[in-house]
Amino acid sequence: LTGADALAWWHRRATQAGLNCTSHPHMTPAPFHPTRPGPSPQHHLTRFDGTATITDPEALTHALITGIGRGKSYGAGLLSLLPA
Repeated sequence: LTGADALAWWHRRATQAGLNCTSHPHMTPAPFHPTRPGPSPQHHLTRFDGTATITDPEALTHALITGIGRGKSYGAGLLSLLPA
């Protein structure tokens, strides 16, 4: 996904993960480098940076542990949090 589709995906997943986005996220294409030799799946990754308020601590805990995207086995769909 790119552009508006990627942004809509992020807002949907962030809300499900117990977050309320308080800023417009900065979207950055992120390179995908497979670690095993041979044919690899094609992933087009996007990094989202922004600020949010926690609205559901239980949902956020679950999202931090399990991730939010389909490419988790490749390091995609993971959340990192920093205090604002």
